[in-house]
Amino acid sequence: PGLNGFKPLARAAFLLQFALAVLAAYGLETVRHVLGRVAGRVRSSAIVPALGAVLVTIVAVSVVWQAYMPLDVLVPDQPAQARLLFPSTPLIRQLQRTPDERFLATDPSFLGATAMIHGLESAGGYDNLAPKRTENFWRVLGNGLSPTALESNRLTYAFYPQYELSQLRPELLARAGIRHVVTPPAPVRKGAIPQGLESRYEGADGSVFSVPGVLPRAYVVGGCEVVATPPAALERFIADDFDARERVILEEPSTERHCAGS
Repeated sequence: PGLNGFKPLARAAFLLQFALAVLAAYGLETVRHVLGRVAGRVRSSAIVPALGAVLVTIVAVSVVWQAYMPLDVLVPDQPAQARLLFPSTPLIRQLQRTPDERFLATDPSFLGATAMIHGLESAGGYDNLAPKRTENFWRVLGNGLSPTALESNRLTYAFYPQYELSQLRPELLARAGIRHVVTPPAPVRKGAIPQGLESRYEGADGSVFSVPGVLPRAYVVGGCEVVATPPAALERFIADDFDARERVILEEPSTERHCAGS
């Protein structure tokens, strides 16, 4: 895996275990051959099993000790309480005023686990395994990619929802039901604030901007449009003349007749 996958460093512990197992296998095999040669020279057969038992004990204690010491340093004991691991900051309390309203956090302001602990509706999710079409949807809305550029910018690793502030389009966020945008505090904020976002909170732990004209999480529309492919659906969704309050996009050609009279 990429080295970025070893954050926190405790994730690297499995490599230590694997390395110790390989070294132990080679080492014990060598010792077995040596003891075999010694057994041919020593008359008392009780000595060889005793040496083997002592050696195995020493190796086992050494493996456990070497594995325990680094873990004790990398993963120190701490209380497993949400209020200590994920404290409620003023920014979180600001979001908790409207817990049912979805927000999108730009990198690196908000860990997905924080939203999960505090019951907040984050568009970033938490280590989510999303279908490709869902990944593409959020890559277009959150990273500024065009639907035609998705194939030439395929994901090398798993989808990880990291969004760029300067690439956000508030009108698209409003169509997707995103009520707020969360960013790092002003001194460490990356990218310019897109025009249209309205400041709601500014503090040392981050900032909250509201998205104007956001659509409800669920609503009914009276019309529909039919497109042939998922990329075409994305293209239509982000088009300036598309009104999500009036029409829904369908990808099934067989449903075209249902849209004829809409």
